[in-house]
Amino acid sequence: MIPLNEITTLRALWRHPEWKRLSKEFLKDKSCVWCGAKAGDTYIDRKGKERRVGLSPHHVKKHKWGLKLYRQVNNKLFSAYWDVNKENHGYALTLGLYESEIRKQVKFLWSEDNREVITSRFEQTKKEILADYINFKEGKIIPFCGRCHFAREKGLIICPVCKKNYVKPRNKTCRECKAKEEGLG
Repeated sequence: MIPLNEITTLRALWRHPEWKRLSKEFLKDKSCVWCGAKAGDTYIDRKGKERRVGLSPHHVKKHKWGLKLYRQVNNKLFSAYWDVNKENHGYALTLGLYESEIRKQVKFLWSEDNREVITSRFEQTKKEILADYINFKEGKIIPFCGRCHFAREKGLIICPVCKKNYVKPRNKTCRECKAKEEGLG
């Protein structure tokens, strides 16, 4: 079995027995922070089927992963380079380019020349993110039931009035609560 600190992917982390144990320990005697459901409670889904509630840890700070993370690292490193070498970047470019075109071309050439540095920093950033995911601290991780976790991943929040339905953050309440409020329900 690979030690937890040597895991290199989120999928492998979430399947690792030690992470499952830490997760279970963290969730013990807790309920969903949004709807208040506890592990083992039941609810009726939209199709009328009875389901059992399961809790999972949700990281408050969402991290990029994969290609998005690689691009983020590349952009950060290039921006630091560009701030210092904007006027004298050392690359031979075609004359008559706009400033944005120059930056884009230099970024492409710089990224090709510094692939090893970018990859090294990318791997280091991945390790930092994985270490953050292993760290079960109260402020960094909150317990969510499956429904609330799914809604949060989709960018929704729980209705502050009924604590049952989910709404887009720009809405004050769900449709049902709004109808009751207006006297239509």
